[in-house]
Amino acid sequence: HATSLRLTFHCDDVDRILPKETEVHVYRIIQEALSNVVRHASAREVSIDIRKHPGAIDIFVADDGEGFDVNNITSQQGSFSPDANIRGFGLSSMAERARIVGGKLKIDSSPRHGTTVSVSVPYS
Repeated sequence: HATSLRLTFHCDDVDRILPKETEVHVYRIIQEALSNVVRHASAREVSIDIRKHPGAIDIFVADDGEGFDVNNITSQQGSFSPDANIRGFGLSSMAERARIVGGKLKIDSSPRHGTTVSVSVPYS
């Protein structure tokens, strides 16, 4: 279905910091997060923010959409492990990809207050 969605994007210089395989996992996490925004959020705006810090790259995908009750998705508030009881939204695949690259995935959301997907990926 067609949607009108305003996207803002910020990306620090992270070229060639992560191994290729890690880059693919990070790309797929961002892709799944954006797909969720389009399919489920009824959002007007979404932002992607990629920040480089010593030892880690932090990625945030935030929307102003409907949001959801994180506690209905998993018992671990805002923290998704691949073995957690996660239904739908591709959250388990995002969590698994984050785990594979040694990162952490966090979901902050509540009904009518949008959603933020945060991923922190370590590098050396």
